[in-house]
Amino acid sequence: IILNANQGNIITGTIDSSSTVNFVGNSENGGNITLNAAGDITTGNLLSFSGSIGDLNVIPDITIARSSVGNGGEIQLQAGGSVSTPNIYSFSGHAVRSVNFENVLFIRLNPLYSSISTRNGGNINIEAGNHITITDFVVSGGFRSRFSNSQEAKGGDINLSGNSGGIRLETASLISAYFEVFSSSNLESGDINLSSVLGDIIINESNMSSGASDSEDAGNITISTLSGSISIKDGRLSSSASLESGRLGGDVSFSTLSGDITTEDSILFSGAYNQGGNVSFSTISGNITVTNSELIPGNSANRAGNLDLSTISGNISSVDSRFSLNSATQSGNINFSTVSGDIVTERSQLTTGANTSQAGNINISSSLGNVTARDSLLEARDRANNENAIVGEIKLSTISGNLVLENSTTDGILVLENPIVNIN
Repeated sequence: IILNANQGNIITGTIDSSSTVNFVGNSENGGNITLNAAGDITTGNLLSFSGSIGDLNVIPDITIARSSVGNGGEIQLQAGGSVSTPNIYSFSGHAVRSVNFENVLFIRLNPLYSSISTRNGGNINIEAGNHITITDFVVSGGFRSRFSNSQEAKGGDINLSGNSGGIRLETASLISAYFEVFSSSNLESGDINLSSVLGDIIINESNMSSGASDSEDAGNITISTLSGSISIKDGRLSSSASLESGRLGGDVSFSTLSGDITTEDSILFSGAYNQGGNVSFSTISGNITVTNSELIPGNSANRAGNLDLSTISGNISSVDSRFSLNSATQSGNINFSTVSGDIVTERSQLTTGANTSQAGNINISSSLGNVTARDSLLEARDRANNENAIVGEIKLSTISGNLVLENSTTDGILVLENPIVNIN
């Protein structure tokens, strides 16, 4: 489905380019949806689904379902003006309206004869010269049942790009994932990218998820703007693979040149069984403020990721927040750094504990500004009290500013680098 408007706007209701069967037979790929407008694009729901949908009849010793499906279609929206849409789905999977049991006392299901396979979600790309507003779901992915014979599957990438305007998510969810139940193979999730050149990126009461509890590899979540600010309130951003068998958690990164980065009442998480991803905030001249939030680039049986908050001339502030890097084997590091700004942690917890082997380091440094830890916990120690475990270093440093430890607890190898140190 292709709609072009060389002049003016595009306004649509629901567009559905799905290919479905009723659990027997093969469905084709979902069709692509492409909308190009010189002006604004305003749509209803956009759907490209490939799979089985309907009622499932359960009869003893007879094949329940035998079907295979294609990929979800790609969905592309490009507007010279603004884009506003509620729901976008590119999906490969199965939807059961109801299950009917006919004279069934005992059910024996043989996966060799119950074959349901699924494939990839399509990529979703939205580009606007002005604002992008999402008010509900953007999903690329699928669901695989316990009797699936899919060997490889992937959630598609989700890319939102604004030029002179910003990106706003209001009570929305962006999900690129592949969900599976009781099976194993190479399942990957796509990346989620939000970028703006001149505008702000605002995420209110919204979720982003690249990965699921059954995924092997999670994708990355990247939010970037050149001159705008990034703000998250009441949000949950998760780039997580299976904590029981997943290989890699994805990275969660925020970056801006001159804007501020603010999180409030939010959770940012990256985890996997093998290795958690990194969480990073980076700005050149803006401030970084974390309030009543949790940043967790850990939860790994082997190695947790790193957490980095950095700015050149701005301040870094943490209030009532928790930064946790925990791993059964080796934890990552926590780094707060600025050149000319101040760093303050107040009523916050920074922990890099590991349960068996090696705790990570905590580095808080400002070259020209002050460093203050007030009513905070800084912990870099093995939590299992293993006598052979490596204790992490807690290093607070400034060249020309003041270094203040006020009513705070440190547990690790404490290093203070500053000519003026105040400890209360």
